[in-house]
Amino acid sequence: MVDSKFVPPAPTESRSDLKMEGLSNTQIQLYMEHMVRNRREFIESWITINDKNRTPGPFSLNPIQSDMSSYITERGGRHVMLKPSQVGASSYLICDMLVDTIFTPGTTSVIVAHEEFITQRLLTKAQAFYDSIPEEFKPPMAHRGAHEKSFPDIHSVFYIGSARAFTFGRGDAIHNFLADEYAFWPDTAKIMVPTLQRVPPQGRVMVLSTPNGEDNDFHDLYYEGKSPDSNWQSHFYHWMQHPEYFLYSESPLALPSDRQEELNLLTDIEIQLLRDGSTTDQIRWRRYKNAEMAALKRRGDTISLFPQEFPEDEITCFLIAGDMVYDPEEVDRMARDCIEAPSSKSLLPGFPATKTLIWEEPQEQYDYQIGVDPGQGKHTETCISVWRFEYDAELDIERPIFVARCSGLIEPDETADQAKAIGRFYNTASISVEGNGHGMAVLSGVRGYPRLYHRVEIASGRRTRTIGWITSNKTKPFMISQVQELMEHMICRDIRTVSQFRNIRWVSNARGDKIAQSMGADDLHDGAAIAIASRDVYKGARGFVGATAGWD
Repeated sequence: MVDSKFVPPAPTESRSDLKMEGLSNTQIQLYMEHMVRNRREFIESWITINDKNRTPGPFSLNPIQSDMSSYITERGGRHVMLKPSQVGASSYLICDMLVDTIFTPGTTSVIVAHEEFITQRLLTKAQAFYDSIPEEFKPPMAHRGAHEKSFPDIHSVFYIGSARAFTFGRGDAIHNFLADEYAFWPDTAKIMVPTLQRVPPQGRVMVLSTPNGEDNDFHDLYYEGKSPDSNWQSHFYHWMQHPEYFLYSESPLALPSDRQEELNLLTDIEIQLLRDGSTTDQIRWRRYKNAEMAALKRRGDTISLFPQEFPEDEITCFLIAGDMVYDPEEVDRMARDCIEAPSSKSLLPGFPATKTLIWEEPQEQYDYQIGVDPGQGKHTETCISVWRFEYDAELDIERPIFVARCSGLIEPDETADQAKAIGRFYNTASISVEGNGHGMAVLSGVRGYPRLYHRVEIASGRRTRTIGWITSNKTKPFMISQVQELMEHMICRDIRTVSQFRNIRWVSNARGDKIAQSMGADDLHDGAAIAIASRDVYKGARGFVGATAGWD
């Protein structure tokens, strides 16, 4: 314990002219012992760091670093940390390990980075931290080699190596171990298996990384740490936790369309982020980064950089755009053309609050198809999606064109009435209702409408007497394949529907098979997919619709 009469010295403004005048060697030693137990206090009091503008200043912990400090100071921890890019996580952990190394005799601290260039950068950073520590507090350094900082007077060593050429000896115990950017290591078992055997029970192991897809040991270790029976602890950090990630409307970096206080055309993801506490300034920064990354992509390059570099949840951050079911280039194309609905109307008398958003008014020469994905009233969202299909004889293609949407927390009986009202508005459009679960109540409500979809056996093409679309393990791949086939020619100017196309991802099931799964809201996607999959293929003339099996 620190002597009750001992007052720890305060840092000076310059942090370079500290003099321990009036303090005895015993008091200095007491202060150092105090700092062993309060490394954060020492870091924020005495160590300087250059910010991103290369300006030196006090190492004041940001929110992510502060949260890390709440658990890494404990001995014996095994931590897996999933973090965004450029939030100072590595810097803080290196600084904490360095302080522990020079204040605790006999300490061995090891950092392994994923490549040699990063190794040198981290070692340079560690040297800068050491240099900023007042001379009275630090032991002399005997070796300033390419990978090692040793302190022979206290028998401590600080070592940084590369995962590609890790040559640190196998004999000594490791008290602090940091695996930096673990998701990018070429061979994790080669290093981690022998290293973990050398970390004593009271030693610290910290695995830190941005995501790099699902097919690596970082992904597996992170989810292992979420198990209550694991000796690992997983920690997730959202990019919104970093205070530097925002843009004011007047910032020259803001996209031209975002240089006003209110942002236009919020996507589903952006709406959810705002609900989760994001600010419009953070959304503006997010759009800027997405646009910046999109400009670097080559056609055919399927890596979606933003979710990887700046995680927003524990699932999508591990997914690359190659996991997207739909072509990301085509989804981006549609997103760029999105506009607010030019008009909205209440088409069902007695329900003025439920509006149908209209991008295209009904035209007499066209036939329309409606897909209904029923929700559970107050619990899940309903979507009524309206489309028309144009046949281009010159290109011999069918072009799906989105024209209207009615969505929200709508009860099943109102859903049926809304679908019929919208159907009558759009030239007695064909209606296809998903009949799964609570959709049965909607199917009951639409009976009597003149044009309802009757199920067709996909394999044989045989028409059945049963109305409604059933989404199953057999029909879901068909729905997706139909949307995939037509997406190149699709026109959809509803940003919410387009954004939900991004949420449909390929994932592996227990047998290792790739299956399509939603990684977010999917009601609007499913409404669109039902309309597209249950349509009758035709050549443009309205009278041809209903000529083949599948319609009454």
